[in-house]
Amino acid sequence: MKPSLKDRRYAGVLLAGLHSHFALGSTETRLGVDLVAFGPQTGVGALHCALHQLFGMPPPDNLAAQMPNHIYPTVSTEVGKTYHLGFAHLRHFAEAQAGVGSYVGIAGDFVIGGFDKNVLMLRDQVSGQRFPGVRSGAEQGFGLTLGGDIAYVFDSAYLPGGGQWRPAKKRNRLRVGFS
Repeated sequence: MKPSLKDRRYAGVLLAGLHSHFALGSTETRLGVDLVAFGPQTGVGALHCALHQLFGMPPPDNLAAQMPNHIYPTVSTEVGKTYHLGFAHLRHFAEAQAGVGSYVGIAGDFVIGGFDKNVLMLRDQVSGQRFPGVRSGAEQGFGLTLGGDIAYVFDSAYLPGGGQWRPAKKRNRLRVGFS
């Protein structure tokens, strides 16, 4: 079966990484390194097929044409500052990544809610949404996040050259979520 022209190739991605979060004065910083593996070597496609079979669903389209085996060393950073505004806070930041996808961007999040200020917030790489990682106190609560980012994309292994799809040079995202 030939994949739809509307789909990018199946990638079968596994990622392992180490990231450090620290403060430089009032500036919040994250530095990270990842190894991003693609292709049949990861076993993700086989697991995907097995789960589909278990639940009586059709298998993913044409795994034989998935992205080839490859490992992409990747480095990334995010530098931001948070302004606490009573029951809300505003955080702006800049980010950059080189490796599996290379880009630079600027962004911001406005959070309304009552979670503890001593929470290490992490960022989901796919959606850009922040979520609580480590809490230093017993306080917990919910926050409504309104955010967005703009990035200039240099390249992406997910959309390699010569294919149907090419990465847009400019990526805009808006997000709404709860944390």
